[in-house]
Amino acid sequence: MIKKKNGKWAAKKPAGRSTKSVVGYYNAREYSVCVNGQPVYTAGNNKWDSQQYSSPSKGVGLNKMKKFCIQTSKDIAREKKAKYYGVEYERIKDRY
Repeated sequence: MIKKKNGKWAAKKPAGRSTKSVVGYYNAREYSVCVNGQPVYTAGNNKWDSQQYSSPSKGVGLNKMKKFCIQTSKDIAREKKAKYYGVEYERIKDRY
C-alpha cells in the first residue's frame, strides 16, 4: 500500500509481518525443511521414490540433494510467506 507522507509517496509496511523462518538441512541420504525449527518436509535420496532412502553410493548424490533442498526450501518459504535463510550441510546421523 502506498501512502502520501509529508508531500512524498512512501510505501507503508503491512501490519503483522511474519516472523517465520525457513531453513533446509541436507546430507547424502536425505534432506529436510524446517519452519521455525520444526520439520515440515523430508525426502530421501532414492532415484525413483523420494520418500525412500538408499545407500549414499546408490542415491542421487550430494550435489543433487543440495539443489533439491534449496528449491524445496524456497518453495515452502514462498508458500508460508516466511523468510528463507538458506540450507546447511548436516552429517549423516545414526538413526538407531
